[in-house]
Amino acid sequence: ANALAANATLTEVNVLGNDLTVEGARALVAVAESKPNQIMSLCGIKADATSVHHLGRGLGPADAVLLAFELRVNATVTELDLSRNDVGDVGAQHIVEALKVNATVTELHLYLNEIEDVGAQHIAKALATNTTVTELNLSENEISDVGAQHIAEALKFNTTVTQLNLVGNNEGDHQRFRDLLRESCLHKRI
Repeated sequence: ANALAANATLTEVNVLGNDLTVEGARALVAVAESKPNQIMSLCGIKADATSVHHLGRGLGPADAVLLAFELRVNATVTELDLSRNDVGDVGAQHIVEALKVNATVTELHLYLNEIEDVGAQHIAKALATNTTVTELNLSENEISDVGAQHIAEALKFNTTVTQLNLVGNNEGDHQRFRDLLRESCLHKRI
């Protein structure tokens, strides 16, 4: 972070997948935020990119912190696919916090990312206010009925999500899980 702070010419760097700690990633983001007209990317995402695919790259929570910075400053990305990584609850929280201010991402794929009920709760909070995401893939995570309840409640207020995939989660009573979502999502494809 100190080297990045001292550099006056670097505009783009890709530090994804470098086993950073969440604190280390936050320090890099703080430096980038202090240079808003200089550092435009910490993940190597081009300014005009519309799709970002990081499938199965072993990305974790710290990488999600970096990607969240990108989502806050990038106004062209419409699809973010982080399937088959390990962002977990902490990483999901950072990504969806960025979606509260991002007005371009319409597709978010977090398939197989070790997201549990706490992450589902963060996702639900963001869905309650986000008006751009139309497709959300949370399949093959560790979300139980509790997390599904949070998402179902948020979808009562969210009118933009039309596709939601929660297949293969830890729902206990499969029929109750489906009914819960259908109850709040009658106009959506689940």
